[in-house]
Amino acid sequence: MKVRFLNLSVTDPDERKAFHQALDNILDHGLLVIGPEVERFEESISRYTSSPYAIGVGSGSDAIFLALKALGINVGDEVITSCMSFVATANAISLTGAKPVFADLGEDLNIDPDSIRSLITPKTKAIIPVHYGGLMADMAEIQKIADEFKLQVVEDASQAFGATAGGRYAGTLGDIGAISLNPMKILAGMGEAGIVLTANETLRLKLETLRYNGLEDRKLCRWPSTNARLDTLQAAFLQYRLEQVNDLIQKRREIASYYRQSFGHLVSCPKDIEERKHVYYTFNILTEHRDALLAHLTQNDIESKVYHPIISHEPAYKQAECRTTNANKLFAKKLAIPCHEKLSDNEVQFVVDTILQFFENHE
Repeated sequence: MKVRFLNLSVTDPDERKAFHQALDNILDHGLLVIGPEVERFEESISRYTSSPYAIGVGSGSDAIFLALKALGINVGDEVITSCMSFVATANAISLTGAKPVFADLGEDLNIDPDSIRSLITPKTKAIIPVHYGGLMADMAEIQKIADEFKLQVVEDASQAFGATAGGRYAGTLGDIGAISLNPMKILAGMGEAGIVLTANETLRLKLETLRYNGLEDRKLCRWPSTNARLDTLQAAFLQYRLEQVNDLIQKRREIASYYRQSFGHLVSCPKDIEERKHVYYTFNILTEHRDALLAHLTQNDIESKVYHPIISHEPAYKQAECRTTNANKLFAKKLAIPCHEKLSDNEVQFVVDTILQFFENHE
């Protein structure tokens, strides 16, 4: 049996039919970028998340970059973010001309609020918490720090669509929320896509201008920007998948619960923390035997991954200021195993049996 880490194929006949119909509709009206399907999708996301405004953009990278631009982040500013994320988080900061500063991690793999506090300088203008793996960071504590030092907060909720903290959705607790909707994400497009959430109407209007080269009313360039509009076809695909997303998240939670019951005594497993509800974008286990377990899973055709190196280890960011003491320890133990909605019961059981077999041989 081969167990894939993710399965991006579209095998459900109803989904394929819906996608074909969406394509036919768009070919008929010909509005290929920011067509009516985009506005409908934005309204649906707004209702789902209870965010007053949702702005569709071309990718998750665009979402973070435009969020920072909308907040006025510029050359000479500093933005504190997690040291563990996809490099797009740091790149978005750098592309504004600001300096990314990398904070350490807590045991939940999210940014450590105490580390944030230790890195604040007079140049610090914003914090970007990354809701890592599908679990939201401690937004209550982060917001306290932001309020104390008058900092802006951009949530990188790319890995956490549908996650909640205190009943509020990822992306709705900071000044702006940025979410990737690419094919690997919880709410997955069939290509690159993103969404920006905000409760501020002024920011919403600025974001709508920034996503189209800074053009106001598609005529006058108000701010230098990039082309980051959402394709109409992606919005149509995402609209269909949004209607199925709660079932998808529930399936992931059921698999995660079974994993914890089966081998949670052998490795550290992700779980809900207080009122923070996990969506399991990735199921990251922590074990001192990480490399040996990865080799064992690979030998048994179970695709697993050591995701997201510490960003300050990347060549582009080796000179960045960072705090990574705990992150280094956690990264050495971190392994992501398959935990997605397309796994069959037999595949889930095979993953469990294979991990149990490994630890029986390592006692």
